[in-house]
Amino acid sequence: MIGGTGFVGRKTIEQLNRSSGGKLEIRALVRDKTNLTKLPNVTPVIGSLPDVPDQLFTNKPNIVIHFGTKNRDTDGSGFGEINVTGTRNLMYALPKSTAGVIYGSSFSVYGQGNLLNANELTITNPETPLAVSRAKAETIILNEMEKRGRSAFVLRPRFIVGKDDAYTLPTLIKAYNHHLNVGSGSQLSTYIEVHDYAKIITRLTDVLFQKAAEGIYLQSPLNIGYRNPLPLKQLHSVFQKVFGYKRQFYVPVPKGLPSLLKKSGLKMIDKAATILELGAFSHSADVSLLEKMIGSDIIQKDPEEVILQLLSASDSNSFEAKQS
Repeated sequence: MIGGTGFVGRKTIEQLNRSSGGKLEIRALVRDKTNLTKLPNVTPVIGSLPDVPDQLFTNKPNIVIHFGTKNRDTDGSGFGEINVTGTRNLMYALPKSTAGVIYGSSFSVYGQGNLLNANELTITNPETPLAVSRAKAETIILNEMEKRGRSAFVLRPRFIVGKDDAYTLPTLIKAYNHHLNVGSGSQLSTYIEVHDYAKIITRLTDVLFQKAAEGIYLQSPLNIGYRNPLPLKQLHSVFQKVFGYKRQFYVPVPKGLPSLLKKSGLKMIDKAATILELGAFSHSADVSLLEKMIGSDIIQKDPEEVILQLLSASDSNSFEAKQS
């Protein structure tokens, strides 16, 4: 497990342990042990990409789950060193015992524009530095594993939500509290709750082990999310139940406006245009390929009910405080 202390990584380790009854040997590459789940079958390996410690791997048949990515460029160094060079180094270091790789990519590789029911055959068009680095990492993984005759899944979720969600729900709740939203309100987004995401990863791990035992190896992108996308106005109906009624105003954004703004060449305006694209347009995924692989019980969940349960079971004020 690369990135075992992250938002998705911690939940995945816990789920892998739970589903195997504690019998699965898990090695986790972490910067420090502070936030690592304390389980007897989890071995921490201290380090970080782009360097790959030798002791990370085992000679037993294994699946590498790679979520060791840089998602925010707070230091201004860019995304290439960790997301691209780190991924390349990781692929080169894989032992022959590795049966497959599961990589946590993003729906953003399809682009920033209006995307309705995009499937895995939709042409990728990464438009931000982060998305470009993810797309390059996907290519490195898929090509390397195809060359080795081993499996690879690159996972493309749009919005991941959960109790520890620091960005998606807090940002949407902030807009709701300010009564002002970009887009018509009918824009569709695909969601997945982080525990369900961890269950999906666990099932895909089982799929790869089973296929390897049959001498079958797969290389494919996979969209991640619930089958039905959620319109923004419907999400606001959830917020109303939790935070009370607040009249909302919706400001439609012409499709060509963000591209026009980006031509200014100014970093601040470019960032604002990217935020407009993310919030104002539909970003919904066709997850039928995933459903064929892992079944329907997770995929068929109603995202409205999932988010309502999440907010109702959590301290809803904490979500608001994250963006106050």
